[in-house]
Amino acid sequence: MELKVLGRHGPYAAPAVGACSGYLVTDGDFSILLDFGSGVLARMMADCPEPDAVFISHLHFDHTSDLLPYRYYLDVCKKTATVITEKGSSAWYNTLFSHSRFTVVNVQEDTTLTVKGRRLSFFRCDHPSPNLGIRITNGKSTLVYTGDTRYFEGLEKQFEGADLVLCDCAQPVGFQGGHMTVDRIPTLLRYHPKKLLMTHVNPNEVPSAQDTAYPNVALAEEGKIYSF
Repeated sequence: MELKVLGRHGPYAAPAVGACSGYLVTDGDFSILLDFGSGVLARMMADCPEPDAVFISHLHFDHTSDLLPYRYYLDVCKKTATVITEKGSSAWYNTLFSHSRFTVVNVQEDTTLTVKGRRLSFFRCDHPSPNLGIRITNGKSTLVYTGDTRYFEGLEKQFEGADLVLCDCAQPVGFQGGHMTVDRIPTLLRYHPKKLLMTHVNPNEVPSAQDTAYPNVALAEEGKIYSF
């Protein structure tokens, strides 16, 4: 499997060079886009395969906003897209997904899907907007993505056996809100994921080298491809 980081920032992109959350996972003939924040569509169209599906972890703007111009793209090209997300009832949910070119597959934490032989399962996270994490495996390699979340008891158990964890854990110590702080990293490593990438980086609070000074932990880099 490979992961390409199209955007890593939140709640807004870094000036001139950044994009909000968007991560493309590929594995042979399979591809899935994890979240679709502002700036992601242009980067995806530059040199990435058309995804088999788009997974939306939750409905905050920095994870969904490029779905709107994506709809124009689908209209112009007369294509359709599969979107995997939790069922919602808000006006924003209806604005995003009530479109004839979207096939929406609603999931919850006990759902399991198979797409081109890859198993997708989901788990509940702790965020002001209802958020699902996702686990993707082909039987040999496994990726886990949290979307946005605070730390909660047992989160690290979701990372057991993972080759790559894409995790919202880049906020500075003392941060109060719906995201994890860097001092949670030792706990997140308790079940020994092979690699942990820190995501959802505030452009004004980029973690330091000291914050990432753990074995197999790194800050996700936009444009970089990670093989696992």
